[in-house]
Amino acid sequence: MGIFRRVVVIGDRRALGNRHGDESDYPKQVPCVPFFALLSRASLFEGFVRYLTVWVADQQQVIANLVTVDSEQRLGQTLLQLDRNR
Repeated sequence: MGIFRRVVVIGDRRALGNRHGDESDYPKQVPCVPFFALLSRASLFEGFVRYLTVWVADQQQVIANLVTVDSEQRLGQTLLQLDRNR
């Protein structure tokens, strides 16, 4: 599941399809200006920026761990993180 699958929280839900392998499961390209305008009208822009900030920080942490930590430590950290998120 990519970043934009989690963001689809606005608009007409009927347009999302049945989520069983049809073409609605693929990302749609939306021009930047209308997307930001829609987020602003729905008062979601700040939340979206916050979400992206957290997501990027999480991805940076994952990459840093993959580069700097050996496999046993990585497994231990992953298990601890999974337990905290439960």
